[in-house]
Amino acid sequence: GSSSITYIENDTPLTITSSLSLADLDDTHIESATVSISSNFASGEDELRFTDRPDITGSYNPALGTLTLSGTATVADYQTALRSIEYHNTSDNPSTLTRAVTFQINDGDRSSNTVLRQVELSSSNDAPELVGIEITPGSYTENDNPQTITNNITVNDIDDTNIESATVFIIGNFASGEDKLHFTDQSGIVGSYDSDVGLLTLSGTATLTDYENALRSVSYANTSDAPSDLTRNISFVITDGDNNSSSLTREIVFTAVNDAPVIADATIPEQLEDSTSPITILDLFDSLYSDVDGTDEIAGIAVSANPAPLSEGIWQYYSIAGNSWQNIEFVSDNAALVLDKNTEIRFLPALNYHGTPTELTVHAIDGQYTGTATTINTARATTDTNTDSIVLSEARSLSTIILPVNDAPQGTTASLTAIEDTPYIFKGADFGYSDPIDSDNFAAVAIESTPTSGTLSLDTNVVNAGEVISVTDINNSKLIYTPETHVNGTGIVNIDFTVLDDGSLANNGINQDQSTNTLSIDILPVNDAPQGTDGFIEVIQGTPTSINSLDFGFADPEEQDTLAEVIIETIPTIGQLLMNGTPVTEGQQIPITQINAGQLV
Repeated sequence: GSSSITYIENDTPLTITSSLSLADLDDTHIESATVSISSNFASGEDELRFTDRPDITGSYNPALGTLTLSGTATVADYQTALRSIEYHNTSDNPSTLTRAVTFQINDGDRSSNTVLRQVELSSSNDAPELVGIEITPGSYTENDNPQTITNNITVNDIDDTNIESATVFIIGNFASGEDKLHFTDQSGIVGSYDSDVGLLTLSGTATLTDYENALRSVSYANTSDAPSDLTRNISFVITDGDNNSSSLTREIVFTAVNDAPVIADATIPEQLEDSTSPITILDLFDSLYSDVDGTDEIAGIAVSANPAPLSEGIWQYYSIAGNSWQNIEFVSDNAALVLDKNTEIRFLPALNYHGTPTELTVHAIDGQYTGTATTINTARATTDTNTDSIVLSEARSLSTIILPVNDAPQGTTASLTAIEDTPYIFKGADFGYSDPIDSDNFAAVAIESTPTSGTLSLDTNVVNAGEVISVTDINNSKLIYTPETHVNGTGIVNIDFTVLDDGSLANNGINQDQSTNTLSIDILPVNDAPQGTDGFIEVIQGTPTSINSLDFGFADPEEQDTLAEVIIETIPTIGQLLMNGTPVTEGQQIPITQINAGQLV
């Protein structure tokens, strides 16, 4: 028939005619036939297809659009053969002009007339295509700058010159809040990223090349310092406004980095002078340590500087292997001392030192570390993807405070000298006070024992053992020892005492000498006055009378001394008192020897 048939782009081969009839009045066989696309033939697109039969073979000339059948066969066989011929178009963007297909047969002598069948073509929109994405996975390392996902993806569309939109989608192992797709608007293409689902949408009509460049510029980044390290799958899809392309996907292999931990400056709990306050590194830094990678516990510390002078004391750590405390000696950035988290650390102050000792410089060791290093070069211990490597924090200080404790002052045992029958007034210097460690002021004296002879008094009050006398009262001459009358000698009086300073008693401080000292008082003798007795002497008028020593009634009951001389206080108003013939004057001293010689008359 001459009615047309319709072929739709990308259809399977279409039979051209099923009703064509052949006839030959004077021959029963046909020798050949020709089927040609006689109008609007599109070379490289149009095809005429034929499957050879037992007596008939076909040969198609794609340059001319002509199919030639050859071989002697019956009219009926050629009719069947011609009805089996199909039209096919191989293009995804075919010419839509109507094709004219003509048929002609030949019986070996003459050719038949031609018959024609029109084939109308209907094109359909072909989906755009993405090709060329890399087969090998891309890579991203934690904290990298945004990394381009693909450099090779190519945009094709057989029947369109523009693309309307595209999507780039993290379809595998998307980590919300971490994963980002970056795009810079270009060539009329605008990007919009949905961070909740990991979808980047590109919109705006642009050429294939523009969209190809746009897709190649899309980059991936992760903002987390503790990211998921699962491989991401990122797909690309484009649309021409009617159809979407198939998706192309590239894997991004994710490499997490062991980030450096963070610690704050640390202080060992305050300790008292002349004592220590050991603490494990874990207990010391537990609340001061953090790690964005999620390791909650410090592995240890590296000590990189120890400038504390010996005059302050020594930083030490406890060696489990050696079962002893070891000094932290020379360390440096090139040879930092590594201490496990369970190691105890302390500051051993110098004797009587108090204050804030020079701090250690330390670095926290990442909690992922499981190695056994004893020293480390801190300059090399930065971020590392190998968890067997040490990763250190920035340098921080480790310090402590040594609280002062008042040390006891000292008194001094001494000998004092008093005078018989004369009160001794004590002075502060008598007690030999000193405080060589703290240099505190002399505050008081505690009387530990009182003298067995004489009286110790404060003002007019008797002092008893256990009383404390302020140094102010002592220096104001209020503390007095009064000896017994006429007692003298060496070491007769002993007073035990301790001195006190004005230092604090906080932190179990001691303000009193822990040793008792003694003041021994020597009493120098004083010659006591002798005694004379009133008396009278009978004389004969006109006769000189000698006065002898007994006439004076001499006595010395305390000292038992002998009479040495007599002092004439008054002279008689009647008669004369002569000494060796010379009148005696008032106040004249007469030696006993002259008296005993009879010279006092």
